[in-house]
Amino acid sequence: MKILHIIPSLHGGGAEKFTIDICNELSKGNEVVVCSMYKVTKDMFMAKALNENIKLVTLDKRLGFSPSMFIKVYKTIKEEKPDVVNTHLNAFFYSSLAVIFSKIRFFHTVHNLAKSETRNTYRKIYKVFFKFFSATPVAISQKVLKSIQDEYGKSFNLLIENGVKKPILSSHYDQAKILVDSYKENEETKVFLTIGRISIQKNHKMLIEVFNKLITKGENIVLLIIGDISDESTRVLKEELLSLAKERVHFLGLQEHVSDFLACSDAFCLSSLYEGLPITLLESLSMGVVPICTPAGGIVDVVNEEIGFLSNDFSADLYSANIEAFLKLSHSEREDLEFNAKLLFEEKYDISKTSIQYQNAYKEIY
Repeated sequence: MKILHIIPSLHGGGAEKFTIDICNELSKGNEVVVCSMYKVTKDMFMAKALNENIKLVTLDKRLGFSPSMFIKVYKTIKEEKPDVVNTHLNAFFYSSLAVIFSKIRFFHTVHNLAKSETRNTYRKIYKVFFKFFSATPVAISQKVLKSIQDEYGKSFNLLIENGVKKPILSSHYDQAKILVDSYKENEETKVFLTIGRISIQKNHKMLIEVFNKLITKGENIVLLIIGDISDESTRVLKEELLSLAKERVHFLGLQEHVSDFLACSDAFCLSSLYEGLPITLLESLSMGVVPICTPAGGIVDVVNEEIGFLSNDFSADLYSANIEAFLKLSHSEREDLEFNAKLLFEEKYDISKTSIQYQNAYKEIY
């Protein structure tokens, strides 16, 4: 089977990481082509992880709305002649001509709650395509599935939960450990890590305020924040967060080998206001790093008291209480959570299992 995945960019982000992982897995038994609408540059380190047997096509998109993309995407699909096309993020919007005029079956992976995935105008177009053309939305969690059914109709029920390739330590692990250790007050300092782009969605402000208060109370903790801080579109928010952060809250920018930092951490923090099913959460589970999360989107389908901590709402008070509860865990209690997290990953969220489900969905219409 020839499978074409189309995504706006391969620069950072969970959707991008998932696309690379699923394409690598699918390429073990299929011909796979990945189309990035934006040019792949040297700083897009994720793209380096694509298997050599995967063809990479780029369309040189510019920032903002690009009418020429409709034609370029259509021509790419016509030239590649795939059996199946799978789009991600707003690549589905730019695939409009192909959806209408080609006889190829389209799948669109919805990486967030449907109402949060894209603007209202696009969603109205998507609803028409899903209803009248050969296009199917794919939910990545139970919460996302419900949002798809609420937005596009109850008849859509394709659920393939997110998966990820289990991360491994890189050759840079020792450097990461030295850096992380340099932020610790002493050997007893507990390291909390959060990973995600700097945006309102990720709710970094609440997270930083929680840690500021806990540090002021005397808790021996540090918070490390991995995420792009160079994006000009979030400059005002970034400056606000930097001014808010106290001395034991550190911004590390983008990091190529997040697994190294997860391995050096005691807990993984997710404070998002809305989500689909975060890849970073699944990576933390695979490494046995205890998650402490807000009840955003598909997170509630994953996190429970057997593997970590889940707030009942998005308040700073409840999130802070969960941080304190983690700090009070005995050694054996923490080991149980870590073991259960790894076990859950192996049972449900390894990319090999996700790949089988995608192939089965493709083959039903192939």
